[in-house]
Amino acid sequence: MKKLENYLIWFTLLGGSFSSLEADSAPDTKGTAVPTDAKASGASVPSKDIPVFSEEVTLKYLRMYGFLVGSNANLSALGLKNEKEKKAVSGGVEDCIEGKPQPPDLDSKWPDIETFLFQREKEKLENTKKEGEAFLAKQAKEPGYRTENGIVFEIVALGDGVRATGTSTVKVSYTGKCNGVIIDSGENVELNLGETMPGFVQGVQLVGQGGQVHLFISPSLGYGDESFGSVPGGSVLEFTITIHSITNTPETPAPAATSTAASASAPANVK
Repeated sequence: MKKLENYLIWFTLLGGSFSSLEADSAPDTKGTAVPTDAKASGASVPSKDIPVFSEEVTLKYLRMYGFLVGSNANLSALGLKNEKEKKAVSGGVEDCIEGKPQPPDLDSKWPDIETFLFQREKEKLENTKKEGEAFLAKQAKEPGYRTENGIVFEIVALGDGVRATGTSTVKVSYTGKCNGVIIDSGENVELNLGETMPGFVQGVQLVGQGGQVHLFISPSLGYGDESFGSVPGGSVLEFTITIHSITNTPETPAPAATSTAASASAPANVK
């Protein structure tokens, strides 16, 4: 992950200025906040190359910056259980913002803190995986859904008889979600299936050209136990995939069309 210093540089390069905010500022034609009486009073007007942000924009950027800091610290992995725990973390952040000295025993306690943080991340991962397993089991019982080798799927449209293999090149449109939030998407994207996650490969093989599948992927066939961007480790992934075309190499011809989509060949073991 990026170091915190990189975020500080990022914000500095934006030209943010918090001491120059004016209560009666009005944006100029390009949106740069300039005091309305600056020219009349003879005060120097900031160069347009050095923006002065309004209070609204400043607060917005500070919140974004706070998110980046929290993401860098992987705070979501702590699985904070209640308001007291959230207040303890935010209290430490406030102490830092106010310039208070670090706790005198921080250095000596750091090995214990690392052990604690590792345990909390492990606990959060285990809970996420248990919740995912329960969700998959429930989803598999929904009308139209089946389960196979770690995925739960619904065939929306079967498509033609051409089937992909684990090394096929496919053109697809897809939307990927985690906990209902879109994490990835693409329209008419050409992909080498050998470079995608195993669950995605397996899902594509369930239908032919012109087909569409809606599937839920277990973490073992998705991102695994590691967090990936905004996706917590151990998460179930949801994909809706439409296959526009399939190209199979001569060395790995497509399997013969079968009577049911579930009998497609097993996916390659792609990391």
